[in-house]
Amino acid sequence: MQTKMSNRVVDLATGAMGSLLYKLGDLLKEEYNLEIGAKTDIEYFSDELLEMQLALCKVSEVQRDNLNDQVIHWANNVRDMSYDIEDVVDGFLVHIEHASNTGFFMGLMQNMFNLFKWGKTHNPIRDTIKDIKKQVKDAADRRRKCKVDEVVANVAVVTTIDPRISAIYKDQKELVGIKEPRNELIKWLSDKEGGGDVSKKQLKIVSIVGFGGLGKTTLAKAVYDKLQSQFYPMVFVPVGRNPNVKKVFEAILHELGYGFNALNLNEMQLINKIRELLQNKRRFFAAGYI
Repeated sequence: MQTKMSNRVVDLATGAMGSLLYKLGDLLKEEYNLEIGAKTDIEYFSDELLEMQLALCKVSEVQRDNLNDQVIHWANNVRDMSYDIEDVVDGFLVHIEHASNTGFFMGLMQNMFNLFKWGKTHNPIRDTIKDIKKQVKDAADRRRKCKVDEVVANVAVVTTIDPRISAIYKDQKELVGIKEPRNELIKWLSDKEGGGDVSKKQLKIVSIVGFGGLGKTTLAKAVYDKLQSQFYPMVFVPVGRNPNVKKVFEAILHELGYGFNALNLNEMQLINKIRELLQNKRRFFAAGYI
């Protein structure tokens, strides 16, 4: 199921490129008896289309907001072009299939594909292949002019920085609308017992959930900063979707001032050390992006 879903995502990103390249490969088979010039043209734009397919995959991995309008426009045009070219190739293949089913395959196929060998100026099939070649060449030229690969590569370098890191160190004065949800979370962590002092309450867990980029880590850090005077120790640890548990424990110990001595401990030893350091202490833990 996961593979099927991944394939669908790729199809949406690359248009008809996958199926089109497969059909172009079929069209180059010997039994179709294409003129050498036609074969050369198809081989040329097949290579270019493959390069564009790879570029579209890379573009699809970048958030739309991080792409300029030229790259977005280029990607949309190339996807549309792939569907148009596939329609033309399907027309060629349908004629061949029809001829095969009627029992006159050899004769009709010869009549059809001999067009590729004609030297007449108004050969429609040959002209169509030339038009496709021109469209693909123009798209390849626009790709280089728009510096699609360079733009995607530069964005990829920037986005490799964990967005949670910037959230942790963001100045709260720069944040708009954070105060109300922060206070609401602190209220949920509180109850009547303890006179409003959060640090005197029993264990409570509050989860902040939502899509990536909504500001969950920023909000958790705002709560963490607001409650610093009521807890000791305070620990804030960013955690990924598939975390290295040992590294998480090491990060916790580092926050507790024991990080250097934790490097040679196994997971069980790390857990025992954390328990030892937190014994009989009121503590506040914030784990971002679980």
